[in-house]
Amino acid sequence: MSLKSLGFTNREMRVVILQDLNLGIAHAILVVYLEGKALVLDNQIGDVVAADAVHHYRPIYSINEHHWWLHRSAFQTMPKEAAASPRPYRRYAASVGRRAPNPQR
Repeated sequence: MSLKSLGFTNREMRVVILQDLNLGIAHAILVVYLEGKALVLDNQIGDVVAADAVHHYRPIYSINEHHWWLHRSAFQTMPKEAAASPRPYRRYAASVGRRAPNPQR
């Protein structure tokens, strides 16, 4: 059964592209927000875990059906408050010095 059919909205789900610091490879996970808490669904981790419990991933960017979020350079450590921010890239763009994409294009 899909998460959408269980009632999760686009705002509550995003795919995170990241660097796995243990394996030294790029990887993608799904983050789902449930009652304000970010949960990680990952094929390399057997259970659903809280995002703040995973320390060997460095997020690069996140996407959902309507927005994308830039998490900083892949070579910088991500501040916890920015990594957990549900704000889309267009609002976060000013703090990372990039222009937001035009969603109409």
